[in-house]
Amino acid sequence: MKKNSQIQIVRDHSLKKLINDTSLAKRGLYDIDILPKIKILIVKVEKQFLAKEYQKCIDLCDQILLLDNLCFFALYHKARSLEELSDVWYYNQKQILSEDISKLEEANIWYDKALKVESDNFLALLGKGSLLSMRLGKIDEALIYSKRALEIKPRNHETLFYTGNCYYELGNHEEALFYYKIMLEEGSNDSLSIMCIVNCYFNLGEFDKAIVYCDKSLKTDSVDPINLRNKGMCLTKLGKYKEALVWLNKALEIYPKDEEAVVFKDECLKKLKDIF
Repeated sequence: MKKNSQIQIVRDHSLKKLINDTSLAKRGLYDIDILPKIKILIVKVEKQFLAKEYQKCIDLCDQILLLDNLCFFALYHKARSLEELSDVWYYNQKQILSEDISKLEEANIWYDKALKVESDNFLALLGKGSLLSMRLGKIDEALIYSKRALEIKPRNHETLFYTGNCYYELGNHEEALFYYKIMLEEGSNDSLSIMCIVNCYFNLGEFDKAIVYCDKSLKTDSVDPINLRNKGMCLTKLGKYKEALVWLNKALEIYPKDEEAVVFKDECLKKLKDIF
C-alpha cells in the first residue's frame, strides 16, 4: 500500500527547550559579553522559525555561529531551516529540483555538526533520522539514528514511527509491526498507527488481521477513505469480491481519484464477471 499522501507527520519541537543548550558557560563565553547577544539572536530565530521564515532563520543562525561556532541551538536550527526550505519527500519524488536536494544534503551536514556538539541530543538524532528516511530515502543510515533516538525516548511516538518506517521500507514488515503496535499503545495518533499496522499485515498476507484494524479505525471515523479502501483491498485478496466492492465504492465516493481503489474495484468486477 502506498504511503505518499497518507503520512503527514509534523515534528513540532519546542524551541524554548533548546535556548539554554548553548553550553556557553562551559566555554567561558560569559566573560566577553557574548551570551546576551546570543540570547537576543536566539529569540529572533525562534520567532522567525515559528513564522516559517526559514531563510531569515538561517541568516540569524549564521550570526550566532560567528559569535559561538559550537552553539547547538544555531547548528540545529540551521539544519531544520534548510530542511524546511526543500519540498522533496522520499515518498513523492516527482519533479525534484537539484537545489531542493542540495538544501537537504546541506541540512544533513549541519545535523552532523550539531551532533558533534551534543552526540546524544534527542532532537538532533530524531531530525537527522527523519531527514535521511523521509526526505533523502537513505533508509539503512536513517535506521541507525532513529534507533539511537529510541534509546533515549523508547516510547516516543515519532521515534517509534520513524523506526517502524525504516523497517517497513527495508521490507521487514514484522519488525515494523512491532514498533507500530507500541506506537498504537501510546495512543498519540491512533489513525496513523492503525494505517501503518494495516499496511504491514497486508504485505504479510494476513488480510483477516488487517481487516480487524481497519474496523477499529472505522468505528471512530466511518468515512475515512483510506481505511474504507484498505478494507476493500483486503476483502479482494480474500476472494470476497462482492463485499469488497461495497467498501471500495464507499472509498471512491469520498475520494474518486484513489488509484489503488480503482485498480482493486476493476479486479473485483472482472472476477465477478468470470464467476457469473
